[in-house]
Amino acid sequence: MEPHATTTMPRAGEVIRGRGPGPALLARYRRAGADPPFGDPARDHGAPFEGYYWRITDADRGRVVIALCGVCVLPRRRWAVLALASHPGGRVHTVITGRAAGDPARFGVRAEGIGEGSERELRLALGPDAALEVELRDLVGWPRPALGGSGPAHLLPGLPQYWHPWAMGGLVAGEARIGGELCRSTGRACTWKRTGAERFRSAGGGARLTLSKPVTSAWRSPGARCASRGCR
Repeated sequence: MEPHATTTMPRAGEVIRGRGPGPALLARYRRAGADPPFGDPARDHGAPFEGYYWRITDADRGRVVIALCGVCVLPRRRWAVLALASHPGGRVHTVITGRAAGDPARFGVRAEGIGEGSERELRLALGPDAALEVELRDLVGWPRPALGGSGPAHLLPGLPQYWHPWAMGGLVAGEARIGGELCRSTGRACTWKRTGAERFRSAGGGARLTLSKPVTSAWRSPGARCASRGCR
């Protein structure tokens, strides 16, 4: 069965109380975007949309780099839109790739021919003037394991979106090339994940776009605080 196929939706209470066919019920419940208490919203749900966001800031140099990967579904495969943006300069590079997949076991995503992100690193190659390769370490996780960032809403299947700050902060080291400029630096990072039960109907195919305004994403600056609703 395809992840987006129409099925009878399990009730949140059934999953919480452990009723029904066990793993099969839980898998169907998670494909609708939901998670039971003490679940892991960061791992792939197989939902119609899985969004991965990073923000890195080097406060000493006044630089911010933002990256995102949105994995969507077609009838027989998953595709993704990826973006890499920087400040100062306001450059945003976006690429659509025809095949992508999230990691069902932990936070992570892979986009065919473009790059991948995990708990330890992020590597993107959107083109000769838009690339990123960094390592992540000393990450500070979400402090309330009973429920994700959307609180009790995580228990309800079929909502348009769920939001979860997977890492509230941490250290990053590496380099980025955006708009022909090479930046090597260290800084702080945070990441979050968004899951949605609504399906995006666009199709991937290697198109490249240039946007004129910033995109919503997630990376962090040294000395700044990450509030419970995300990085400020």
